[in-house]
Amino acid sequence: MARAFAALVAVFLVLAPSVRPAFAEDAATRAAKRHYQKGDKLFNLGKFEQALAEFEAAYQAKPIPKLLFNIAQAHRNLDHYEQAIFSYRKYLSLVPDADNREAVLTLIDELEDKQRDAEREARARQDALDRERAREQA
Repeated sequence: MARAFAALVAVFLVLAPSVRPAFAEDAATRAAKRHYQKGDKLFNLGKFEQALAEFEAAYQAKPIPKLLFNIAQAHRNLDHYEQAIFSYRKYLSLVPDADNREAVLTLIDELEDKQRDAEREARARQDALDRERAREQA
């Protein structure tokens, strides 16, 4: 009987280190996942403002670098050029070996072009308004 007990204890000692409790996600990870899933659904429906809010809430809950890509995508679709560029660059700085690195760099280039065009158009509109005001005052 003592031998059987000793054998049982020996088996337990050998197997115990390999038996681990099931991984339980922490509250922050669960919250981030919940917000991400909501944001993804909203993004797919074209509700980019709401999707952005959910992606940002996910990042606030757990700052997972890959969420910055989703945040950038929402900003891009809202024509928030500066914020999109910032988020893409931050994403690449935190995930330098990202699989989509080349595509992200292309998106940054395209957004910088759009930003320059938008700034030029805004200056042209302002110049036209200034000329119109000057004519009215003359």
